[in-house]
Parts: sequence; C-alpha cells; structure tokens
Amino acid sequence: MSDRSGVDSLYLRRLPSPTELRLTWLTEPVSDPAIAPDSGRAAYAVDGRIELVHLTTGDTVGLSLGVEWRDAQPAWRPDGRALVVRARRGVGARGDLHLLELRHDGALARRRPLTETPGIEEAEPVWGPDAATVIYASQGGLYELDLKTGLTQRLTRGLQEARGARFLPGGDLVWLWREDKRFGIDRMSSDGTRRTLRQGAVAYRSVAPSPDGVWLVATLGLNLGFRLSELLKPRPTEELHLLDGEGRLGPLAESRGT
Repeated sequence: MSDRSGVDSLYLRRLPSPTELRLTWLTEPVSDPAIAPDSGRAAYAVDGRIELVHLTTGDTVGLSLGVEWRDAQPAWRPDGRALVVRARRGVGARGDLHLLELRHDGALARRRPLTETPGIEEAEPVWGPDAATVIYASQGGLYELDLKTGLTQRLTRGLQEARGARFLPGGDLVWLWREDKRFGIDRMSSDGTRRTLRQGAVAYRSVAPSPDGVWLVATLGLNLGFRLSELLKPRPTEELHLLDGEGRLGPLAESRGT
C-alpha cells in the first residue's frame, strides 16, 4: 500500500523484480491488503467495504457494501473460500469478527458473526493453519477463538501489548508487542514455547512472513533509538525491512511519503 499516486493504493511487486504494478485506481484510500492462498487475488478494505482484485487482470469484485456493517482487516481462510473481517456498526463503534463466505464465482454468499461482544474491540483476525481457530487482538492481548465450540482463550500474558499476529508455515505464531518504550517481535511454537526475535527502540507497524517462513517483512513505524546527528540527515518516513530470526537484513523499499 502506498500513497505515491496521491491516494493510498495497492501495488504488486513480484520479487526479486523491481517492477511494480498498480492494482487499484480508486479516489478513496484503500487499506489492509491480504493476498489469497492461491496468490490469484487480493482482498482489501475501502471506506467500510471489502473488495477483491485479481492480480493478473486487475478486475475487481465487491463483497460488502459498507452500509449496515463497516468492514476492514480481511483475512483469508486457508481454503480461499471465506474471509474473516473486523466489522463495525458505524464509525467509532467497537469491532466484532464476521465470517464472509464466498460463492464459486467469488461473490459473497453469506455473512455470519463469529463474535458479538458489545463494548469490546476485536480486531486483526488471522486464521489458524487448520482453519479451526481464529487468532485476534483484543484488550491488549492475543486471543484464540475455537470455531467449533465458540470458546476463547488468551494466548499472551503480562504487561506487553500484543498485536499483528501471523502464522508461519510450520504452525508457529509471530506477533508484535510493546511495553512502555520497548518494542519487539515474539514467536511462539505450538507447544507454547515463546522466544523473542527482536526487541529494542524500533517499533514495527506490521509483520508478514514469507510463504516458506524463512523471512519476515516488517513495516518500520517508529525508531526511538536514533542519534541526534541523524535528525539533520534526510530520512525516509516509512520503510519495509527484510528480517530473519536474528535481525534486520536491509530495506526492501523506502518512502518519504506515507
């Protein structure tokens, strides 16, 4: 997602090629891109609606209207036949999780609420590898929703504010956290073993694993550890960093816009 055209739009870059293809040409800003499991489509949010764009043709399909429910943060079910989204009744309302099931032609078949918790914000959903659970952020922690029983359990503990969870191909979970002025990325295996991959003064806005789980692409949001002399140098306001389990390997892209 980039505003290089004047409005937040989606761009596709097939690594290692430097060539970029613009996918959306709307006058409204788009957000929350999510590539389908078959890599043929991407879902995104725009003004409370969820739309799909085909990555080869650029054709778009609207899934929701943004009228009764304002949707955002789509996440694909592993089979590519449904998405879970954060849904709100209106601007400023608390978010619940809804399931959007798709027809064979990619249109919306039906909507089904997964959570109904007035007064509690539930956001940033991501499917478990077996599609039997959904992980989401709420009240500063990460929770797991069992779709069969409807029961939830908290996965994180302590004072750290956790968000932005993503699954690695092997089933491990990675997420972003902050505690006071410290930020980091943690990883938890299926047996509950947890370790910190990074921590310090660098805050990332998002993290996305590569399909093989070897790399993490993270969007730099804030660096509280800069030197005073660096203030005099021209600096990009946003960067994509390529990380492994040990640290930063280098920027993938940088921008002086947003």
